[in-house]
Amino acid sequence: MQEPCQNPVSQTKEDFLKKSLGQSGLRVKPTIIPTKDGSISGFIVITKEKTFLIVVESTIIQIVFCCYNYKGIIADAIVSPNLPLRMYCMNNQGRVLYCIGMKDSWEEMDECDIKGKCYAYSIISNVGEPMKCFKITQRYLLLGFERGIRIYKFVNEIKHKLNHIIDVECTIPSFESIALSNRYVIVTTNDKPEKEDEVSSGAISWIMKYPGGYIKIIDLITQKQIGHFVGSTYSPVQCISFNGNSSLFAIADQSGKSIRVYRINEVESVKKQIELLYVFNRGNSQTIIKQLSFSYDSTILIVLSSNSLRFIPINPKHQGLYESIKDGKESLLIKPSSKIQCVTEMNGTCDSKYNFIVCTEDGTTAIIRFEKKNNILEWTDESLLTFDLLSLINSFKSKDNLFVNPLTPSLKERESLLKWFISN
Repeated sequence: MQEPCQNPVSQTKEDFLKKSLGQSGLRVKPTIIPTKDGSISGFIVITKEKTFLIVVESTIIQIVFCCYNYKGIIADAIVSPNLPLRMYCMNNQGRVLYCIGMKDSWEEMDECDIKGKCYAYSIISNVGEPMKCFKITQRYLLLGFERGIRIYKFVNEIKHKLNHIIDVECTIPSFESIALSNRYVIVTTNDKPEKEDEVSSGAISWIMKYPGGYIKIIDLITQKQIGHFVGSTYSPVQCISFNGNSSLFAIADQSGKSIRVYRINEVESVKKQIELLYVFNRGNSQTIIKQLSFSYDSTILIVLSSNSLRFIPINPKHQGLYESIKDGKESLLIKPSSKIQCVTEMNGTCDSKYNFIVCTEDGTTAIIRFEKKNNILEWTDESLLTFDLLSLINSFKSKDNLFVNPLTPSLKERESLLKWFISN
């Protein structure tokens, strides 16, 4: 069997930005894959028949997990941040959320015992209506429905034990319009705040006339609401995203005109628990914000829209009045001919040097490297390392219902391929 890995091809920055080969038919989303020696960046790739888990490290892209979509067409898939490896999948009808995983660390399994150490099980919500989305953190599982969300706390994820902790009524226009962390959940709502909005900074808070522009923030530990204010003044909220430790979050509206960055202060001496730090105005043109995220060190805001990718430097410790920012020499703007599906940061970013992986709709995966000098982002390489994701998927010949390929953090010593069949 051909090993499911691929070495990169060097490509100039200009060629990458101009090349367009149409659409690959692959649905790709970024993910973090846990290992016993730390986490590795990667992608979940969903096709009509199979779901793949792919890691990218250094100069290798590799398939490490593959399973048949045995509960029907997959609408979404998420990798658990906890060990051992588990992947949750929801079918396109929203009726079934199932988990496929391993009982032991995947790096330590042998071919002879993998069959007894893999499992699959389903999670039933008992709500009586199909799910629209779901989200997972180390502590919580969120199920989203037409009229609200239901949140469970993991008691023992390996033994499939969950405790239902809270239900929240809200509107769910999209998967991206809910943000979940190990401490907070943010949802959109049509309900206007009962008292004057202090977070959104004065006049703009009461100009908002669009339903769905308000947001609520709930502390999952105390189960109390800590914020209810205007998140968008131009149109309903489209995207909400936390940084790694949930001290910052960003909000984008459906028109893609305005993006705001907030900080949650946990210190009681601070006057405002929630502060508006930045407002980024894209201008009058409308677009769809597809992904909103932060770099690992929370000093860069990543904004992926229908036609462009922006890296915007920010200061997570910004003090005083909020700052308005626009496109300029400080930011890095990328507009490839083949639209970008998603972006994720690679491990190992340090000393203001950043490595990101982008995946375009034609199946090309490229590593983008830049650095920050005097708060200005600059390319460090004129040539990019690129991979053909579609070719990698098509070259995968395994007919097994589930495929696992254990890895070491360096990916230099790959063990034998492990296989296991899941009965339909």
